[in-house]
Amino acid sequence: MRSSPLARCVRRSGVLVCLASLAFAGALTAGAVAGPTATTATSKTRAKSTPLSRCVAKANRARSAKSRKTGRRACQRVARLRAKEAARGGNGKRPGSTTTTDTTTPTTTTTPTTTTTPTTTTTTTPTSTTTTPSDPPPPSGTNSFASDMFGLATGGAIQNEDATTLARDLDTIQAARTRWVRVDVNWAQIQGSGPSSYNWAAIDRVVQGATARGMKVLATILYTPGWARPSGTSATYGPDPAKYATFAAEAVRHYAAMGVHAYEVWNEANITSFWTPKPNAAAYTALLKAAHQAIKTADPGATVLSAGTAPAPTDGTQIAPVDFLKGIYANGGAGSFDAVAHHPYCWPANPGETQGWNAWYQMYGTSPSLRSVMTDNGDGAKKIWATEFGAPTNGPTGSYVSESDQAAMLTKAYQLYRTYDWGGPLFSYQGRDQSATDTSTRENFFGLTRYDYSPKPAFTAYQQAATG
Repeated sequence: MRSSPLARCVRRSGVLVCLASLAFAGALTAGAVAGPTATTATSKTRAKSTPLSRCVAKANRARSAKSRKTGRRACQRVARLRAKEAARGGNGKRPGSTTTTDTTTPTTTTTPTTTTTPTTTTTTTPTSTTTTPSDPPPPSGTNSFASDMFGLATGGAIQNEDATTLARDLDTIQAARTRWVRVDVNWAQIQGSGPSSYNWAAIDRVVQGATARGMKVLATILYTPGWARPSGTSATYGPDPAKYATFAAEAVRHYAAMGVHAYEVWNEANITSFWTPKPNAAAYTALLKAAHQAIKTADPGATVLSAGTAPAPTDGTQIAPVDFLKGIYANGGAGSFDAVAHHPYCWPANPGETQGWNAWYQMYGTSPSLRSVMTDNGDGAKKIWATEFGAPTNGPTGSYVSESDQAAMLTKAYQLYRTYDWGGPLFSYQGRDQSATDTSTRENFFGLTRYDYSPKPAFTAYQQAATG
């Protein structure tokens, strides 16, 4: 879920992949991998693969000599920065790039007559102790969801498309052979006119269109309407738990009748792009507890997911995924979700690559990891649903990957997720590029197809993975 004006984090570049690496060089948390020994692209000695050597190799694949040279220089800067961090004890932090998902800001301008602010008590979030240990053994399990592992996140604006465009988008998604579609249930849009009004029509079209094509729906309930938040705040304002739960119960009753039985409580609540004024584990946990009870009352068989966490450091504003999950447990959230949702975006690393800042690796490989936190709190039997994953193929220089790399990363992701016995579905973000020409933001280019519906290599890769 994602769209302007919010920006995403942890991105990998194609032509200037090492510029993205530079942005992430500070991501290594306490005890993370120390900087590699500088290895030039022209070295005749076959050195062990390191982050630097991989960076140089990718830079050398750039189309122009100028881009290759710029990329190699960036690689050297990465090495120098990591060496400095190693000399200081290796306590670098990854910059808090704000991963966002289809955040179409509702057009409601209703000003509330009262200002209700959540009165939850802030609990200090634990300092991240994520480290990068040696490579873990190859996974040997099996994802119990099997073919139902394949999902696709649509983005937050699809419900506003005209009927012809929406039908074509859903047909294309169906053709990818996905089993799940992740849909925003936009509270601010549905109740934009007040607490007693409900306009379901726009979201209903997407849900009904998906289910009619044989795809299951994961409904993500988010965005606070103007009447339910203080004047002057945005739809990302952390909502009052009671008001949110009341709407969630109505939404579940409405969509259960259409065959929807899986719900995600908010989106990326660990970053300021989706939870303002700033993330707060205690406040979110209060919301999760209220929503869980409301959803289960309305549909006892429903699956309730915690909010998918975005890649981020714990820096006083954003909260790292592992620390955010710790905060949920510390504030009594155990028992208020059936599965943990996470967004393992990871470029410039590949899925499974052992980098401490790699949000994919943080699911299981770091110490602590999402899995270890779940196990330590008695939730080892619960799954991690990866409700967004992908990479952009265009945008500002140095912020995206090539179309072939996007396809390779997606193939690798599904190969690995098949082997995770703790894994739920993995949702690729997203179906179609949001623009053909606007390269001012990479957010427009995460699609499996281009804006004109022509398939990227990633579309075929997804299709083949889902078929296999």
